[in-house]
Amino acid sequence: MSRRYDTVIFDLDGTLLTTDKILTERTKKALEAAADQGVILVPATGRPLCGLPKELLELPFIKYAVTANGARILETK
Repeated sequence: MSRRYDTVIFDLDGTLLTTDKILTERTKKALEAAADQGVILVPATGRPLCGLPKELLELPFIKYAVTANGARILETK
């Protein structure tokens, strides 16, 4: 089966994170499954890079981020 997407860009607050700003284990597993299929995963936020949750940046497959409301596109590693 071929994958449908090469890249998925996702918001953090109220989308990837819970209302308590937590990255759940279920969400981590879903991200890992997508990354295992070769999907490039990119968080997008109004925050600066230092405002991204540490547990998100520690995921080995998060290599890019869109920050500052789209004003910056960065390599995270």
